[in-house]
Amino acid sequence: ELSSILHNTPDIIYRLDQNGPLTYINDAARRYGYEPAAMIGTSILDYVHPIWLRLGALTLVAIGLTVMVLAIAPILLAA
Repeated sequence: ELSSILHNTPDIIYRLDQNGPLTYINDAARRYGYEPAAMIGTSILDYVHPIWLRLGALTLVAIGLTVMVLAIAPILLAA
């Protein structure tokens, strides 16, 4: 039953190993022009548009700056 769901859903379902490469991707990837077997061992980031990668990096920088400000704010306010 699970195999049938994985093969027949229109949604992409994938699994990554602990180092990041794809270890599984279902047949739904074919709807976007990709061959699932050829994707195994590659990075999921290889399939993300460069603009989204840049926006993601900017988001991570913004989150990092926010965390840094929140971490030092009590120190600055106590001084």
